[in-house]
Amino acid sequence: RNPGNCRICARICCAIRCAGAPRRAKLKKAERELQAFLELHPGSHNLKDLELLVPNASPAARALARKGVVSLEAEPIALRVSPASTPRRLNTAQQGAFDQIRRDLDGGRFHAFLLHGVTGSGKTEVYLNAIEAVLRQGRSALLLVPEIALTPAMAGQFLARFPDRVAILHSAFTDVERSEEWRRIRSGAASVVVGTRSGVFAPVRNLGLIVVDEEHDGSYKQEETPRYHGRDVAVVRAHDAGACVLLGSATPSLESRYNAESGKYTLLQLPARIEERPMPTVELVDMRQEFLETRKQATFSRKLTAALAERLANHEQTIILLNRRGFSSFVACRACGERVECVNCSVTLTFHKRDRRLLCHYCGYAQKPPSACPKCSSDHIYFLGLGSERVEEELHR
Repeated sequence: RNPGNCRICARICCAIRCAGAPRRAKLKKAERELQAFLELHPGSHNLKDLELLVPNASPAARALARKGVVSLEAEPIALRVSPASTPRRLNTAQQGAFDQIRRDLDGGRFHAFLLHGVTGSGKTEVYLNAIEAVLRQGRSALLLVPEIALTPAMAGQFLARFPDRVAILHSAFTDVERSEEWRRIRSGAASVVVGTRSGVFAPVRNLGLIVVDEEHDGSYKQEETPRYHGRDVAVVRAHDAGACVLLGSATPSLESRYNAESGKYTLLQLPARIEERPMPTVELVDMRQEFLETRKQATFSRKLTAALAERLANHEQTIILLNRRGFSSFVACRACGERVECVNCSVTLTFHKRDRRLLCHYCGYAQKPPSACPKCSSDHIYFLGLGSERVEEELHR
């Protein structure tokens, strides 16, 4: 136990004492929120998960531990799944792709494959079967995913298929957890490694296959020094180890597509979803045409507005995705065209209406929105562009 230092604590356990626990009035806001959460959800919780659910969970946990309200314990996360799942029967396209991979796996030499499969086509099952074939040869496999958020879901499937043989690696693990998984990999106790970008450097013994899921994703690029591309390192490492590398994607990168068409990679295709599931209907609405017909500058098209109303009438839910924070993406002067930019990064500042400030999402620089143009002193300041705050405001109308 180490209640004063959360760096090595893998889990936080609620241990609220009926007699000695302080009343909430004596706790700070973040401490009260964490205590309330733990009372509603008793048991052991991963501190990393709590940080996503409760604001300022880590400092609040340390404070509550010092006050005796909770206990912090260093527990390795048990990611073992039992019993083992049974392999699913591959369809014709999956079986054809797997057969080509297996031939080169049996040959024990380097070969690169690009698995181009539409969303829901069953690429993961091909990965599982290929890794199973490698394990039968007494060799090991490495699977890379682009985001930490994808790791638990993907790892769960592999843990179910290969119990006690899977190691997980990503940056959200504590030093204790990462050290334990590293030890299992080096010793050969774990013959299947699932990790994010940096997992490509894992000390896997007798490597037979590297799988790069969503190989097109930009998250595989390391922007800080040392700079590298996880996908490209995977290809080089497989080549040096005499292993196969399997790149999977529903939207392959231009580089990988070119390598497949030029013969460097073998192209494998899964053109349809499994079990004949229909593809989702996608409709693009030209907002320029919408404006010409309605003469209104609207955030939502008429079709989207009608669809939202229909979902609400049916008591159904809707997800509106906009990958842009804030209220307006930039602030400009209508008189001279001057835009308010970050003093450090020379990019336009995003207006956050809730905080009444302009913010740079690169370096964190912030300032108050100007009442007049800093260049021509005009008061014709406009907040332009669309952000998630503006969408939320429009939905409340």
